[in-house]
Amino acid sequence: MIVEPLHLNLDVIDPAKSSQAVNKVITLINVEGRRVAFKVRTTARNMFSTTPNCGLLEAGEEIDVIVTMVALKEDQYKEVSTNMACSDKFLVRSVPVSGDVSDNLIRGEAAAAWWSERPKNEVTDQVITCSYVRQLNKVEIGQSKLRFLKNSDPDRMVGSSKVLAEETMILINNTPHRHAFKIRTTARDRYRVEPSCGLIDYGERFPVKISMVQPRGATSDKFQVRCCVAEGEAIDDAAVKRLEFWVSALKDTMYDATLDSLLVLDGDSGMPTIKMEPPMSSAV
Repeated sequence: MIVEPLHLNLDVIDPAKSSQAVNKVITLINVEGRRVAFKVRTTARNMFSTTPNCGLLEAGEEIDVIVTMVALKEDQYKEVSTNMACSDKFLVRSVPVSGDVSDNLIRGEAAAAWWSERPKNEVTDQVITCSYVRQLNKVEIGQSKLRFLKNSDPDRMVGSSKVLAEETMILINNTPHRHAFKIRTTARDRYRVEPSCGLIDYGERFPVKISMVQPRGATSDKFQVRCCVAEGEAIDDAAVKRLEFWVSALKDTMYDATLDSLLVLDGDSGMPTIKMEPPMSSAV
């Protein structure tokens, strides 16, 4: 099982200014060549939730786990902001399972006993460490790289184009401001981005579906996410679609992030072929 990342930076938000929770993404990728069960644990259950916190991944599947840190209380904020020390950790445990193991078994009433009975030589544990950081002023991208996975539905279309592969980019706004975003790529004709621009409120996470509609070349296609602060009732989704908005946007609040991408094909050694969609409802 590949776990990405193995370290999380957790934004420290002053509760006097905002009661928003902090969201992060952990990606689990099953490269074992067989079915596995997983569960995610934390040293601070009163501070964090994970969605999902356990599940089953077939060979080649991957899933994005949403980690949510609840809003800090005033006394917690004072303690944390004084030294910024963080000892919290997450543990991702995985074990190979047979086809008759159900989701209810690994998460139901008998789950604790089932996990404790797994042979120790088959169990794999990976630890994710954490650090506290001052509240960021930039929208984050949940993934470090986009993995386009071959579409298994031959009839899937986006507009008039057949979908060859797809990926979901997750934007996370842990800042204190609403932001506008737009997404560009080095291969514009090859992809359809839905939506390619929009608004993301503070404390929100936002899924962007990217569909590949033409075969890739030999080079790695890149994606650029441009963002800026977008406060005020006059700024809506229609406004950020116009070029004039980006020309007139405050330059000192504008920033770019660039992501590489790769195409995962059937038969690729050690790489997944199926993407499980992350739950987009709040994990709090």
